[in-house]
Amino acid sequence: MLKQLEPYSVTLVVRAISGQECGLLRMRRFGGSVASTVPTGSVSAGNVLGSLDRGLAVLEFIARRGEARLAELAKEMGTSRTTMFRVLETLRARGFAEHVAASHTYRLGPGARSLAAHATRSLIMRLAEPVMAELRNETGETINLVAVHGGRLVYEAVLEGGYAIRSLPSLGQTVAAHCSALGKAALALSPPAMCDVLLGPEPYERFNEHTITSRRDLELELAATRERGFALDEEENETGLS
Repeated sequence: MLKQLEPYSVTLVVRAISGQECGLLRMRRFGGSVASTVPTGSVSAGNVLGSLDRGLAVLEFIARRGEARLAELAKEMGTSRTTMFRVLETLRARGFAEHVAASHTYRLGPGARSLAAHATRSLIMRLAEPVMAELRNETGETINLVAVHGGRLVYEAVLEGGYAIRSLPSLGQTVAAHCSALGKAALALSPPAMCDVLLGPEPYERFNEHTITSRRDLELELAATRERGFALDEEENETGLS
């Protein structure tokens, strides 16, 4: 059932099988691709708004550097400090940049991070929703979509199933990779480097006597997951819940 997948072609599912929580990998090519954000150069120069273009260039520069000083930005953009200050203040007013008083630098603000998150989430949801809906209709189970954020698995979307007894995670909630069916399903086909990111150093956090805390034992469990085609959580995260 499990096989090597193309990027962005995995839907992670949590479903109940014989009273146990299971993580199932469902393969489907979404028929979409991630669009490049590199400018194509096809826009006529006469249609480019100079002030907006400069502001976007400032955001790109700050994003590459992490933080940047006013003088550095003015030199890079070929403008006076006064003009650059006004650009930065405009970006600050909209939440796209923020001033770090301690270091006298500017960095991306919450507005820029939120915009990026919405763009990514919209793309993922647009690609995943049809497959998630199909799985829910086929199984009657709750379907969960997770993504990797900062080395953690985070619930991005939840489609409720039709059964009275079901587990419903909250959007934005994190899930432990080493002791959840969903996490094991993700690890089962992930390359070693991604597994290292998701798992961190040993020993892994122990929630009860059933929790797997070593990489060796977990690798055995992941091999079994690949063999049978789905992952199990046998009270490893919470006693009485499987």
